Amino acid sequence: MRTPLHNAPLLIAHRGAGAGLTNPHSPPENTLAAFKWAYGQGICACECDVQLTRDGAVVVFHDFSAQRTAGADLHIGRLTLDEVRALDAGLWKGEAWAGCTVPTLEELLPIVPTRAHLLIELKPGPQIIPPLAAILSSQNSIVPGLILASFNLDTITEAKKHLPQIPCLWVLDFERSSQTDWVACYRQGGVQGAAIRRPADPEQLLSVVKSAGLDGFDFGLSCPPTVWQRAINEDMIVIFWTVNRLDIAQRLLRSGVAGLTTDHPFALHTLLLAP
Repeated sequence: MRTPLHNAPLLIAHRGAGAGLTNPHSPPENTLAAFKWAYGQGICACECDVQLTRDGAVVVFHDFSAQRTAGADLHIGRLTLDEVRALDAGLWKGEAWAGCTVPTLEELLPIVPTRAHLLIELKPGPQIIPPLAAILSSQNSIVPGLILASFNLDTITEAKKHLPQIPCLWVLDFERSSQTDWVACYRQGGVQGAAIRRPADPEQLLSVVKSAGLDGFDFGLSCPPTVWQRAINEDMIVIFWTVNRLDIAQRLLRSGVAGLTTDHPFALHTLLLAP
């Protein structure tokens, strides 16, 4: 039996800002301004990405490199927290956002409303789990609507061992290897993890999730139906990313998925509720 998600199905704002990746006027992704903006406008679920600094801090940042959103060709995992805080994570989005800093997970958690959700994607290898578990287990940082996910199978398996009460999802992307065959893509191992490709056999993939005690999957939109439909039939949590088209959202929600991560949570919410 899967761990329930109340208020499912969820429309999850991608990297906090929701339309932030496509809307030039919204706050920059994965900043406190983005999450305050999304939750403040009634969004009930956001997604963020976390990484581990050289000195063991858990920070909210997507790319392994700071180049795209902070203009510095530096690896987040090789910087100290003070060095990460010195980055400008907002200027790339416009002068109005200059000076936005990279938040820590501890700074983000209090922003999440009591009945809201936060999907945390764990970017590094299992080395992030001890400090993450310490943060999430502390009395002042518990958010009832937490969900953990990772491309790195070792990372999410370790997360479930340390935080069994939190739903843990294996993130998978897929590529076609032929007209009819698919390959599942993920990562495994320490630091950033090594890229792994394996045949997208539904039985084998579901067996991995069951063996690790995980609660389900966070699938890329290219996922073959034989995989995600089987996971739903097995009563696993299934979330898809990144769903920006109304027709695709409608089809997936009718099929029983638990949530969709989207760049357009406001627009999809309005259209899906339209008579």
